[in-house]
Amino acid sequence: MAVAEHGHYGDAVSTGRRQHGREERDARRAARRATAAAGAVLALIGASVILPLLVPSAPWTTGPAATCVATGCFCEAVAWHTPVRQPVAAVSSLAFSVTAVAVLLTWARAARLGRARMPGPWLAAFAAGCALVGVGSAYLHGSFTFLGQFADVAPMQATALFLFCYARRGGPGWPRWGLPAYLVLAGLAAAAAWWLPDTRRYLFLMFIVLGVAAEFARYRLAPPGRLALSFGVFGLAGVAWVLDGTGLCAPDSPLQGHALWHVLGAVAAYLLFLHYQDEANHQDEASGRGRPHETTASNVYRM
Repeated sequence: MAVAEHGHYGDAVSTGRRQHGREERDARRAARRATAAAGAVLALIGASVILPLLVPSAPWTTGPAATCVATGCFCEAVAWHTPVRQPVAAVSSLAFSVTAVAVLLTWARAARLGRARMPGPWLAAFAAGCALVGVGSAYLHGSFTFLGQFADVAPMQATALFLFCYARRGGPGWPRWGLPAYLVLAGLAAAAAWWLPDTRRYLFLMFIVLGVAAEFARYRLAPPGRLALSFGVFGLAGVAWVLDGTGLCAPDSPLQGHALWHVLGAVAAYLLFLHYQDEANHQDEASGRGRPHETTASNVYRM
C-alpha cells in the first residue's frame, strides 16, 4: 500500500514538473515575442524621426485640415512651410511610444523570471495603444491634417477605454468576453472620431473618468501607491493641457505646456502598467502560485 501511495505521489510530482517545464518554455517564447515587439516599436519611432529629414516635401501634410485649424491648434506656433508643423509637440508625442517599449521590455523581463503579469493579449492591447498614441499624435502635430487628427484621437480613446475595460477584470465572463468587448468599444469610439470629430474631447474625458472611477472602486477609494501616483501624474498632465489651451504659453518657446502633457501622460501610463504588474504579483503570492511543481496552465504568456 505504501509503495502504491509513493508511486502515485511520484507520478504527481512528475506531472507537475512537466507542467512547470511547459510553462517555462511558454514564458521564454512570450518574452521573445514581447522583446521583438519592443524592437518594432523602436523602429517605428526611428522612422517617425528620420522620415521628415529624408522627405522634405512632406507629403503627409496634404489632405483636409484638422478641425482644430479653424479654432486654434494648441499654443505652439505652427510652421506651415516646414515638414513638421509643431516640432516640439511632435517630438514630445513620441514619449508615449517610448512607454510602449518600456512596458514590453518590463513584461518580457518579468516573463523570464517566471513572475505573474498581465495576460498576454491585454498586454499587447495596452502596448499597442501607447505606441499608436505616440505616433498618431506626432502625425497630427507634424501635419495638422484630418487624417492626422484621427490617428491621434482614435488611439487616445482606445487607451482610455482600456483603463475602464481592464478595471472590470475578475467579473463574471470577463476572461472570455472582456477583450472582445474592449475591441468593439474601441472600434465604435474610432468611428465617432471619424464621423463625429467634434465629440473627441468630450468622449476622451468621459472614458478617462469612467476608467479612473472603475479602477478606484476596486480598492474602495484606497488605491495602491503606484495607482495613486499614476493618476496624480496624469492629473498634472491634464493641468498642463488646460493651461496650454487657455493661452498661458509662449508660442515660439521650446517649452510648451502641450509637450509637458505628452511626457507626463506617458509617465502616468507606465506607472499604471506597473500597478497592474504589482497587483498580479501580489495575487500570485497570496494564492501560492509560482512555486515549482504547483503551477497551473495559464494564458498569461499567450501573445
